[in-house]
Amino acid sequence: MGGIRSFLEEPNQEAGTARGCACIVPHAGWSFSGKTAARGISSLTPCDVIVLAGGHLGAGDSIQLLPFSTYNTPAGSIETDQELAAAVQSGFDVSFNSGVDNTTEVQLPLIAYFHPETPIVVLRVPPAESAAELGIFLANYQKKNSIKVAVIGSTDLTHYGPGYGFTPMGETREAYSWVREVNDKRFITAAIKGDIRQLLQLSLAERSACSAGAAAAASSFAFAAGCRNSELLEYTTSYDQMPSENLVGYAAILYSPL
Repeated sequence: MGGIRSFLEEPNQEAGTARGCACIVPHAGWSFSGKTAARGISSLTPCDVIVLAGGHLGAGDSIQLLPFSTYNTPAGSIETDQELAAAVQSGFDVSFNSGVDNTTEVQLPLIAYFHPETPIVVLRVPPAESAAELGIFLANYQKKNSIKVAVIGSTDLTHYGPGYGFTPMGETREAYSWVREVNDKRFITAAIKGDIRQLLQLSLAERSACSAGAAAAASSFAFAAGCRNSELLEYTTSYDQMPSENLVGYAAILYSPL
């Protein structure tokens, strides 16, 4: 898997820098955001189970569980943690989704590569109060069962341009700084502070994230689990790599113990 290793700035980056219990990473595809996603996922400490939360849901949707027992990726296979999956089903109004969704599938090979043999639970989470409740539930589950859980929240940030029907600041080349320094920055700041209500409000009112529920679940879990040392590992946009009339923001945010 030389492609994944090439994302790392240093050949041994995965050794010595793993300190996080949760992260928020992008899912735009490896050519645009693979390196940013790898920075977050490679920085998670070894754990007993990983919860991968995606999105692309509406505020009125329920939490969705992918029901597969095994995920086969180019970097290896990953098994589902059936006990945690069952616990989530018992604690929430859960529906099932067996369709393909890039908010989760893009991350699977990265998880298999950086955290081999670690079981997972794959969910899609709406931008609603249930996202915060899920994070707290996972922190309590970890404590009750004396295990170590890690949570990955998968979301891209502002989708700007005519292709997305969102051009409040005019043409994309003129709005570039606004996307980076205002719209995305406000969302990132809320995520770093663990301000879940603000995070969700910003995503809905300002279209600053496509899967804010996933980010909210990861941030909520981190703060409930005592991982309140949060940092922005990397921020970039699609425009930095391929300038066009459309632009998407990407961030890797890591949460670690104080």
